[in-house]
Amino acid sequence: MKVGPKYIKQITLKSVQHFILDEKLTDDFGIKLNPKNFDDLILEYRTIYGNSFQPPFNVLGLSISEDKNVPLDRIIAENNFN
Repeated sequence: MKVGPKYIKQITLKSVQHFILDEKLTDDFGIKLNPKNFDDLILEYRTIYGNSFQPPFNVLGLSISEDKNVPLDRIIAENNFN
């Protein structure tokens, strides 16, 4: 199963959390972002929490990864078992 790509004006930790909750995603799903959006999310994480990023990167228990095939400012959720 696939959800998206859904346009999000500004991809932030908060907007990713809202997407996960709004779509009622379980930990069977993973999130894919454009590499620029992914990098921006990591920089936000580092700014907020003051520590370096250690893979895997998770938000609300869902793995977040980058995929160059995802358009900028879009978010895709895919079932990890497909």
